[in-house]
Amino acid sequence: MRDASDVSTARPIVERAPADPALIARARSTPLTRDGIAELARESESALEAALAETLDRRDIKAATALALALAAADRTLDPALVSRLVPDVDQRDLVPSLLRACGDSPQARLDVMRQALERGQLSHDREAIVAFVASQLLGDAPWPAPWPGLLRTLARQRLGTEAGVLLGTVIQRAADSHLTAVGQEWVDLAGRSNAEEISKFWLEGWTQPVLEILPETEPPRVVAGYTVRKAQERPGRNDPCHCGSGKKYKKCHATQDDAQDRVADQPLVDAARVSATDVDGMRIQEVLALPFERLARPALVTAIRQLRAYHRWEDAERALDVLAAMPKEGDGSDVEHQREDLIEEALRMRCLDVLDRQLAKVKDREALQSRVRAGIACARPSDSTVAVLDEQARRGLHGDADAIADVAYALLDHAPALGILVARGALDPEHVEASDTMLDEIELARDRLELPPGDAYGPLYDEWVEGRKAESARSEAEAAEMTRVRAELERAESEVDARQAQVVALEHEIRELRERLDRSMSAVQREHAGMPHDAVAAAYRTAEEHRQRLARKVEEMKSLLAEGNAERASLRERVAELEAARTAASRSDSDSAEIALGPADDGGSSDEATMPVRIPVFDPRAIESLRELQPKTSRQAVSIAGRLASGDRAAWRDVKRMQGMEGVWTARVGIHHRLIFTVDEDQLDVRDVVTREALLTTLERYR
Repeated sequence: MRDASDVSTARPIVERAPADPALIARARSTPLTRDGIAELARESESALEAALAETLDRRDIKAATALALALAAADRTLDPALVSRLVPDVDQRDLVPSLLRACGDSPQARLDVMRQALERGQLSHDREAIVAFVASQLLGDAPWPAPWPGLLRTLARQRLGTEAGVLLGTVIQRAADSHLTAVGQEWVDLAGRSNAEEISKFWLEGWTQPVLEILPETEPPRVVAGYTVRKAQERPGRNDPCHCGSGKKYKKCHATQDDAQDRVADQPLVDAARVSATDVDGMRIQEVLALPFERLARPALVTAIRQLRAYHRWEDAERALDVLAAMPKEGDGSDVEHQREDLIEEALRMRCLDVLDRQLAKVKDREALQSRVRAGIACARPSDSTVAVLDEQARRGLHGDADAIADVAYALLDHAPALGILVARGALDPEHVEASDTMLDEIELARDRLELPPGDAYGPLYDEWVEGRKAESARSEAEAAEMTRVRAELERAESEVDARQAQVVALEHEIRELRERLDRSMSAVQREHAGMPHDAVAAAYRTAEEHRQRLARKVEEMKSLLAEGNAERASLRERVAELEAARTAASRSDSDSAEIALGPADDGGSSDEATMPVRIPVFDPRAIESLRELQPKTSRQAVSIAGRLASGDRAAWRDVKRMQGMEGVWTARVGIHHRLIFTVDEDQLDVRDVVTREALLTTLERYR
């Protein structure tokens, strides 16, 4: 949710008075109640501000929250930079409006803090909706300044909880922006329900009322979830020398400061070395931030890096990645470069170029980076070679590598969205529906940033293209079925003709034999019965002749049937020829149309946002056997990727390739050295195998 500017993630260096450890310890134990915060607010402004900055540096969010509320309760203006750091992590999100209200010395300063909170991408979508609601109260009936309309449209495309959806729907109603309403109509509908007014009233009170008025008189019971990680270093005794090396006794030096960093006693203590990747995956981001990265096992650390990257906690993600790089290598050590590349890609997407530069400086071989990452770097840091890099990838795309064109499109959508929309339109392909649906979503996000009307004009055209391909496919299937039926009929007719032909030959042979026997019999009768009456001899002859005539008629009947069979066979052969000619023409037409891009269209249409279907992941026996043979970390990553693909995770589908010449066979990258082979249907994602990159082509031969 950023604009295209180069946004630095580095914190400004500000000189400030040293924090009072006793005040930090006191804030740490202060309940978030009216009396507790009122008592803390009696401290001097400078002491509270210094302690607030120190606790944020330590990630002591509970103490920082109490100190910020104390400053607000004393009608002191909060430093916007400190509020920006606190808002993503404050445990009680109902305090967010009060903290935002107290920051900055002007409405514009507060609005800037709220805008930056949305742009940084560190908030949950529900918390972003709260910030948007507060911003709407600050603006009143004034129009939303840029880039707010684009930010709100992007937020309206996300999945939100009921409360957040009501708040955003209220914002959209008040904005009276037709484009925003078109994107967020479901939230507008939600805001029209009976309890929506109560929800809006609750959050409005947090914005309009003084801090002490919204705090409870007694601290409500708190459900503790998650982990407190046991620190590796044991604290010295109170009368022992302090660990800082000052020579003072511990109780006279850092004991109070260390007390301020202790976690609440009711949380379970867990040895960091025993924290698993699954544990980290289930933690809140605040818990991940508190982990001692140096003591985590490798799988847990990799998961922590992924979580930090997803929440755009850049400094912490980089620090954790440095810890991973310093660990003894496992296997070829590719997990470090893989995590670094993922961090670079996310920094590119969010346009955090200082993060990009720091990580690129540590990349050993830039040519080994994915083509999409290289294209993104070329766009983010343009140079004399930028056009050449993009042109080379576009050439590869025109020679059949569809992913290369998509890589250029994604890079441009992130860093030059107007140009990116034009290239992305050309990357749409009805043969790759899932990938094209993702591309259309990215086009819509780019339109949001450019504040263009929602609903790209190529969306309906692409839908028509896909439907046309589906109709062609249905016709082709029907023709194939007809061909199969006609061939079966032809085979039956030919079999019957052959059988009748054989019967005719047999009957003609029988007639010849009968005629010969008849002639021999008549001669014998004449010799043996020369004296017999003429009538008796004539009767015997007539009987034999009648039998011969009956056989002759049967032969004629069989010949007639044979002629009919030959006619039917000729007709069926002609039908087969027609079907084969039609199939050849259709194939040639498909080949020709594959080279034709979508034509120009007027901008400004509207279309429903495409959605990715959710499928059930199923692992074939071969895939299960392969997973058991892989290293555990690779197996876990493969299973995780399969789950993300099955759930319709669009980010995961961006890395998928469809295999040319193999209907319905796809591959996804698992790390640098492995590939996931899978097929999909309407309800199911079938994982066929997990193989090394080198064995991919050989393995795919089984699916041709």
